Order: sequence, then C-alpha cells, then structure tokens
Amino acid sequence: MKNKVLSVVLAVVIMAAFCGCSGYREPDSSYIVTALGFDADDEITVSAEVVTAGGSERSNEPYSEILTGRGDTPEDAVFSLNSQISKILMFDHCTAVIVGKTLSQDRFEDVIEYGLKLKELNFSVYMTVCDNAADLLNNSKSISVARGFDIASNIRETKKDTGIDYENRFFETFEAYKSKEYYSMPFLTLNDKRIIIKGEQIYKNKKEIATLSNEESLMYSFVKNNNRGGKIYLEQEYAQVTQSRFKMSESGIKATLYIKNNSKDFAFVFKQKTENFLSKYKDVLNFKSDKLELAVKDGV
Repeated sequence: MKNKVLSVVLAVVIMAAFCGCSGYREPDSSYIVTALGFDADDEITVSAEVVTAGGSERSNEPYSEILTGRGDTPEDAVFSLNSQISKILMFDHCTAVIVGKTLSQDRFEDVIEYGLKLKELNFSVYMTVCDNAADLLNNSKSISVARGFDIASNIRETKKDTGIDYENRFFETFEAYKSKEYYSMPFLTLNDKRIIIKGEQIYKNKKEIATLSNEESLMYSFVKNNNRGGKIYLEQEYAQVTQSRFKMSESGIKATLYIKNNSKDFAFVFKQKTENFLSKYKDVLNFKSDKLELAVKDGV
C-alpha cells in the first residue's frame, strides 16, 4: 500500500514537472533527474537516476533507470551523458547528490562548483556519501520508483523516529566547506539491495576526519544539541526522549534528558555510551571533556 501511495505521489510530481513554469513538456521528451552520483579515477563518472512516465511497452506508472557519463570535470561528464540521449535532463526535482569516496578533495570541490553553476538544481538537495556512487545506484532497488526519493525519505524518517538529524543540504555543505568548518554527510550503503544510512562522515578543513556509526551519530547529535527527540534504542534499553540539553565546559558536560516510557537502566547505558563516544573522538572532534553529568527528568 505504501509503495502504491509513493508511486502516485511521484506521478503527481512528474506531471507537475512537465507542466512547470517553463512551459508544457511532452513526457516522452524529458527525463526527471532524481539523484546524481559522482565517482573518480582518471576521470569523473556521473551516474544519474532519471525517471520518466511509462511508455507503450510499460505500464502507465513512472519508472527509473541509471544513465552514465564520463569526463575530465563534472560538467564534462554530464555533457557526455547528455550527448548519448535525445531527451532533456530536468534537475528541478533532484533530491540527492551522492559523492563516492574515490573523489579527492579537488574533485569534491569541482562537484560543489558544478552544483553552484547548475541553476536548476535545488540547493536544498541532500548531500550524501558512499564508497562508490555508481555501484550504489546500479545495484540497488527502489521502494518508491526513485532511489533519490527513497534516500530523502530515509533521512526524514530517521530524524522523525530517532531524532538524528542527517538533513545535510547542499547549501549547508557549501557554506561549511567554504569556511573550513565541521560538516557531515550521511553515509549510504546497501542492505538486501535497499539503500540505507550506515552513519555519517565528518569533515573539517575540507578533509575527512571521522566515520561514525548510526549509534555514534546518535551520541554526536545529542552532544551537538542537535537531537530532536524520538524513540531511542541502546542495546536492550529503550526510551522516548522528548527533549535534551547539553552544555559543554572544560570541567565536563552537563546534560539533561527529558524522558517518558523509559526502561530502568536506559540512563546508565546512555551515560556509558556517551562517555565512550566522547573519549574516542575527544581530540578528533575537539570536545572539551569526556565526562558526563547526566540528569533525567520526566518528559512532557
């Protein structure tokens, strides 16, 4: 039932795109790009997930496919891809940019610069990372027809359910990259041919400095005061966290969790895991202390 609803939603998006402000476009003349992946060896490889309406040999539901191009720059790679097809590429509804870890610092900067030039690209597109973007897109199956939409849905649902905010947008990455601040991107992988979030990659001064698991990302979101609350599972312990406050100083971290429906030992496990996380990444992520003073109050 959920898949059918998602397909209907996507069909509406497609029809809206074909009837956009730039004038009506025939469905057979256009591709909607829903995800862009970038990898590198001696050249840049772009993998574009494109969606189109069903043709005469298919059902009326939209379907997706992966197109590939190669070139010296991201722009050249997309141009190469474009030269192989007769349809127009529409980037307005691209929801995810996937960066392969094969990209060097300079190559990643090229992707950022290309994104800025691509005026159709929505700057709210999610920035993500994986081992190899082409492998991820070509070896995965979509739930909602479009893998890009699946990635966006996964990021939003994770935030809603657990409070982990993986919502790193293009404009946020660009600003942090330009100012050499910390920034992160959700790390994607495959599980039974489904794209899932494995954790996040942390960057500083344009360099990769840490790879966090989902559990470490959870701890990191609390320490940064960036957790929105949700259903938290740690080992066999569970709690519904409604609010959290963390204040860091040289002498330690004072934290308050507002909880309802928690198991008896949740606070103990949470404190232990948070201190382990702080100790492991204290120098890498510039934490002032690895000691946690934890208070638990009733959630509203």
